Amino acid sequence: MSIVAGYTRLTDDENIPLGTYDSVGAAEDAIKAHTSDDVNTYWLASFIYEDTGKPEILAYIDPA
Repeated sequence: MSIVAGYTRLTDDENIPLGTYDSVGAAEDAIKAHTSDDVNTYWLASFIYEDTGKPEILAYIDPA
């Protein structure tokens, strides 16, 4: 199963994918390496709905 990592922006509540990863650990590493400063929350998803662009959330990760 692939894992999509992404984040929601503070300014417009838009879901931005960081990428698709082979494991939760790899997705979490991508989140740790992300440097954007307008992040409301990070998320892990199983997929993103093509028609709406919204992720199917598995977990939320608060920004550090």
